[in-house]
Amino acid sequence: MSVSQRLVSLCFLFLAATLTSLSAKELANLNPSLGTDQQPIPKGWEDNSSWADLDVTYAQQEFEGIPHLRMECTRLKSGRVQLITRPPALTPGKLYQLTFEARAPRPLSMEVMLRQQDSPYKAYWREGFNLGTTFQPFEALVAVDTPTPDGILMFVFEEVGIVDLRNIKLEEIEAITDAEAGPPTNLVRTSRFPLGLPDTSMIWRSIPDSKITLEADPNTLGPSGAPALHAVSQKSEDAAYDGTSSLRFDGELFPVHRRTSPHTAQFMVKGKGKGQFAVVADGKVLKERTFQVDSDEWKSVTMKFKPKPSSNLHLLRWHVDGEVWIDSLVVNAGRKAIDIQEEIRPEVSLALPDSDASLAQIQFQEEPATLKWATTGKFSQPTFLETKLFHVDGTSETLKRIPLKKDKYMQQGTLDTAVWQDRQLGTFSLEAGIVAERGAAL
Repeated sequence: MSVSQRLVSLCFLFLAATLTSLSAKELANLNPSLGTDQQPIPKGWEDNSSWADLDVTYAQQEFEGIPHLRMECTRLKSGRVQLITRPPALTPGKLYQLTFEARAPRPLSMEVMLRQQDSPYKAYWREGFNLGTTFQPFEALVAVDTPTPDGILMFVFEEVGIVDLRNIKLEEIEAITDAEAGPPTNLVRTSRFPLGLPDTSMIWRSIPDSKITLEADPNTLGPSGAPALHAVSQKSEDAAYDGTSSLRFDGELFPVHRRTSPHTAQFMVKGKGKGQFAVVADGKVLKERTFQVDSDEWKSVTMKFKPKPSSNLHLLRWHVDGEVWIDSLVVNAGRKAIDIQEEIRPEVSLALPDSDASLAQIQFQEEPATLKWATTGKFSQPTFLETKLFHVDGTSETLKRIPLKKDKYMQQGTLDTAVWQDRQLGTFSLEAGIVAERGAAL
């Protein structure tokens, strides 16, 4: 049986993270398209590529009646093209937004950075952008740790090609305050693991010959009262070991609203093993700490971190060697973890029935079209599990509403997802939520 011909891939989504509402105050309009044919680089801008072994020209052009500055590199032996301007100084603790439109007739990568003008050329902020063949709007949140009185804003690329730029603005952002945000709450959707790894997570096995287990353990309840996540990574005697953990897995993406505030991440762990625990944003590790356990007693692993202000979404990453159990995950704004046991919020978990491909969220056509669900939490009123199935073509179907018992902490069952006989193959998503009797989300 060919996998490419005979599989159903199920990608479960529960909650879409939304951008925090921000208001902006224009700090500088750095429009590079105000030059002339005689002086294409406008006042306030300059080429900073004379040190490099390359040929670059600038020209003022128009596209659909809107002017732009064209940067064209025809030869590059060493160095890079650098167009610079001097924006107003930025202040630590404040948040700024840079917006611009750009294109490249042949797609290329461009870096934008705020850097010291002179030695040691410290970069206060930098971010990369992939330019396509049509004008696209780009935006980035900018935050600095130190004042930038000597800062220059640089648009940089390191290959032969063309970049067209227009409508560059730098604005000060009024970020949400702690008072406006209210008391800290748990930012991760899944703090408990009754069905194993959350459905939007990822898993890697870096050593092929190692024994890997990552599943819910119904025989081991965590401090939350739900089955703990059982992670096993044991290398065989023949496995080549390069010094890295053989099991790595990422948790779900979580939103960060107070982007300039310190945050805390914490989980409970027991067993016999060691590993690393990290916070990641835009593919880069922001903070990492090691942990080690050799006990049947639960202990907390806590890490304080500063979010990346320019990234709305972050995730947690684990590396594990040995055998450990994990439970009670929390991420919140503030310098200490909140107590998530005080008020146990309702949570819903989804998973495919156990199979060789279930961990990869793949279900074959010959297998029953069903999903496992589990709810945990305390309900003070009649509640229901509501689910809606989506096909990749946009078709959707609301599934049967399932009543939940008010006095039962953990409930589970299966969902029949065979609702379309003509759409048995493809990519599906299932949205699930716990609602009150009249439909209000809990």
